[in-house]
Amino acid sequence: MMGPDTDQTPHRAGLARRFIGWLRGDGLDRARLLAAFDHPPPTRDRGHAIHVALACLACFFLAWPPGFMELAWIPVSAWLLVRMVEYRGVFWRPILFPATVLLVLWGCWQSLTLLWSPDYRSGGQEFVKLRWMVLIFALWPVMDRRGWLIASLAAGLLCGHLAQVSTALGRAWGIAELVYPFNGRDFAWGNDPDRNGGWYHPLIAGSMFVASLGLHMPVAVMGRGRIRWLASAASAVVIAGILATGTRSAIVGAAALIVAVLAVAAWRARAPLLRPMLVGLVVAGVGAAAGAALVGDRVARRFDRAASELRGAVERGEYDSDVGARVAMAAAAGDAFLTHPVAGAGAGGFSSVFKAWLVERGIDPSSLRTFDHAHNALLHVAATTGIVGLVLVGMVTAAVLLAAFGGLRGAGTYHAGPGFAIVGLLLVSPIDPVQLNQQTAALLLLLVALCPPVGPHRRDESAG
Repeated sequence: MMGPDTDQTPHRAGLARRFIGWLRGDGLDRARLLAAFDHPPPTRDRGHAIHVALACLACFFLAWPPGFMELAWIPVSAWLLVRMVEYRGVFWRPILFPATVLLVLWGCWQSLTLLWSPDYRSGGQEFVKLRWMVLIFALWPVMDRRGWLIASLAAGLLCGHLAQVSTALGRAWGIAELVYPFNGRDFAWGNDPDRNGGWYHPLIAGSMFVASLGLHMPVAVMGRGRIRWLASAASAVVIAGILATGTRSAIVGAAALIVAVLAVAAWRARAPLLRPMLVGLVVAGVGAAAGAALVGDRVARRFDRAASELRGAVERGEYDSDVGARVAMAAAAGDAFLTHPVAGAGAGGFSSVFKAWLVERGIDPSSLRTFDHAHNALLHVAATTGIVGLVLVGMVTAAVLLAAFGGLRGAGTYHAGPGFAIVGLLLVSPIDPVQLNQQTAALLLLLVALCPPVGPHRRDESAG
């Protein structure tokens, strides 16, 4: 006779399989969803072309500085409203996607935690980053042109490297207008001679460029034909740009992403591995050599300084350095999670938690630069929203990755790029809270919008 635990095991396994299937989108009526694209509205030819053009502009400018980025989504969203009646069988469908459902639940939980947050205003600023979810709905009706959207995003991100060139020339020639394109002149990070983020903060630039590398590197390693050489050149440029930012987390994240792409190439290879491995290593080497020629030993100096600051923080409690402050923030986030494990301290509450942590240790908060986030995406979620938040964010991540890679056969095409770009952002999240910084949050949700679990784009993914 089977015991109660044995009786429950198959049931629990079945529930787990069904839940994973739901995360993967197995419960969606794919035939009905795709029928909306097979039977377009009568004015599709003209209206659809306008929608595609506006969507491409949104993807292009969303990788630009905040002024452009904040305006990028408005025209395409407005056009969606204009054509809502004709799109009545299409536009609302993404609300059924697992990632969308979980993002809504995450937003609701964030809002609820404002009830006990010591700083609900900062919590509100965290919550409004989810406004970029509108792109999930605005881009869905034109997902049959997904390749164009990805190309527009890639082009917008590559413009960031032109801004780096402008910054370098401006510094060399003493022309402030070139050093500060679109940003004005009143920001300290633009004056750091060891770092060049172009029109982004160097930390944000590093994260954005790692995502950009995720778009190009898989095609460079696993692609075919001329597009492979184009992707190889773009990958080398991006790697050089990452080194120019001097952002240590981005450099480590880029290296990890390259290893991940090579691992995927090895896993799916039907032929000897020499060629994809060689291409990947050559691309990385060319980019690294170009970056080294541009920045000299500045990156090495930054890593040496980081090691020294880490030792000072761990061994002597010196938190007044760049890395030391991050160590203190991580410790404060851990204490906050242990104090409020289920619900957290509340969205927006990290700054108060961090200052209280410093006071408890006899450190004057005004003597250090304090932040409103933990400089670590996962620790910040744990500290402010507790286990509930961690579970929701974990499920969102799983749903997004399953949508990006589930059933994907064309890993050597740009169709796979958004998924690898998301992986790139995840790899830098231990240092950069990508869900909170304005530009990386917008990019992350745009990538989610480009990875629906169902869509006409999947019909073309068997190539590569």
